[in-house]
Amino acid sequence: MSQLVRAVPRRLEEAIAGARHWSDAMPREASKLVRTIRNYNGASAIVSGITGLTAWAVISQSSEIVAQVVVTLVSFLAAVLVALPTALGMRERCEKMLTLCGDFTAAYDELLAARDGWVAGTAPPQQVGEAIRKFDGVNVKKAELGM
Repeated sequence: MSQLVRAVPRRLEEAIAGARHWSDAMPREASKLVRTIRNYNGASAIVSGITGLTAWAVISQSSEIVAQVVVTLVSFLAAVLVALPTALGMRERCEKMLTLCGDFTAAYDELLAARDGWVAGTAPPQQVGEAIRKFDGVNVKKAELGM
């Protein structure tokens, strides 16, 4: 005799698909942001290096005030490039994204377990509902990041 298989609720399947998507996509998004932060740091290092290498040449071949202004502006640019990712909230956003990577993976695993339990008849509706609510909570955190 074949055993009757319980149909999986549509909302559960949608949650599983969403969790699967963000479990894959969130690490890529976090990686892009890390690369952006590194680009700012790299630009700052280049500007700082240029400042260090050219400061004496500028000072020796310019009037004192012009040299001071030029070196000061270029040094300030290097400092701005270092501070910009923090000032724009990129570092904090990256930390939150990394946390969400783990949260989406955990939600995905819990949703799969709820689906398997539902199909086997061992998971009550409350377990399925709780797994979906946890996933929805992670989605709220993602939405707070504007994603």
